Amino acid sequence: MNRVKSLRIEKGLTQQKLSMDIHVSQQYVSKVENGTSLLTEDIILRLSKYFHVSMAYLLGVTDDRHSEIIENDKDPELKKWIEMYYSLNRENQELMSVLGNYLIEKQNDKKRKE
Repeated sequence: MNRVKSLRIEKGLTQQKLSMDIHVSQQYVSKVENGTSLLTEDIILRLSKYFHVSMAYLLGVTDDRHSEIIENDKDPELKKWIEMYYSLNRENQELMSVLGNYLIEKQNDKKRKE
């Protein structure tokens, strides 16, 4: 399956929603997904940022979604957390951020009391 299509479906997006979000026509998204139109450099960059994946992953060069994003970080736990975060839909990403902020706040409160 085309990476653009699989990422779109994974995030629960319609072609129309994706096209509006990255400022292209729905017909263009359809043609890219069907392989009848090529991605331009600009669109590759937009899609990479939109889906939070590496350009290499988007183009099918690698199966590592975040190789370019965390290539210099050797912490496997960080990579795991980044992959987990980006596998969530927007709503759950926001929930994860709220929970993370809450935990940081509680941790800081505890430090202040000590």
